[in-house]
Amino acid sequence: MVDGTGCEGEVASMDIFYTKLKTVDNRVIVIPNGTLSNSNLINNTKQDSRLIDLKIGIAYDSDIQKVKETMLGVAKKEHMTQDENIQVFVSDLADSSVIMGLRAWVSTEVYVSTKWSLLEHIKDAFDREGIEIPYNKLDVNVTEIKGTDREQATV
Repeated sequence: MVDGTGCEGEVASMDIFYTKLKTVDNRVIVIPNGTLSNSNLINNTKQDSRLIDLKIGIAYDSDIQKVKETMLGVAKKEHMTQDENIQVFVSDLADSSVIMGLRAWVSTEVYVSTKWSLLEHIKDAFDREGIEIPYNKLDVNVTEIKGTDREQATV
């Protein structure tokens, strides 16, 4: 990944003026080497393992211990490289949710598929356990204005 450009892919070729990246959806991005020499490069595949770092919001009235056990149970069924190093924790207390964090190491080869699988299985497990994932809601209150025929209603 070329930091600041949004360009990400596998190096397909390099010449004196340009570097070509092949993207996951089979496009070719041509980047001037001057851009590369003045940018940060992020190599997502150099190391054998990568850290999955998820953040998932739960309702404030959720049982945090139950949530932690549920997330940990799901994570242990995935392709983690070091089960003992799976961390589930309260990451933040946000406006409308408690943000839970999950960190776990996984083989670089299966990073993306494992992340997608974790998210899907955590959502399924939360549904089974009755753990709410809040979303933005808007309450609108209409009140009667004296001297008019408007009625009070709550939407």
